Amino acid sequence: MRQFLSQGAEAILTRVDDRVVKQRVVKDYRLSVLDASLRRSRQRREEKVMDTLADAGVPVPSVLGSDEKEMTLTMSYIDGPKARDVLDKEPAHAASIGTLDAPLGHRARRPHNIQLHPF
Repeated sequence: MRQFLSQGAEAILTRVDDRVVKQRVVKDYRLSVLDASLRRSRQRREEKVMDTLADAGVPVPSVLGSDEKEMTLTMSYIDGPKARDVLDKEPAHAASIGTLDAPLGHRARRPHNIQLHPF
């Protein structure tokens, strides 16, 4: 079963069974060569960041596959509300993220200690 999840400026997210497929959309206002290069590099970067965070113990979806021809990134689906939706509904929660639960707080700080780029 295919279910539309959301669309942003960069991609469309679709749920297919127990997976999420993120498809990067073509930007017609860019030169096609530049557009393809940007989408490809951003997709590769996102895949590396997700893998690095997972290796460090940060709870992120698992990357299940990447298709550079179709510009799709396939990830595991994690059931539950989006963090953005929870924070939009209850903005006061933003101040307490990372302090409500010590293990969660520890994991939330981990990304700051991980080198995610080569420079």
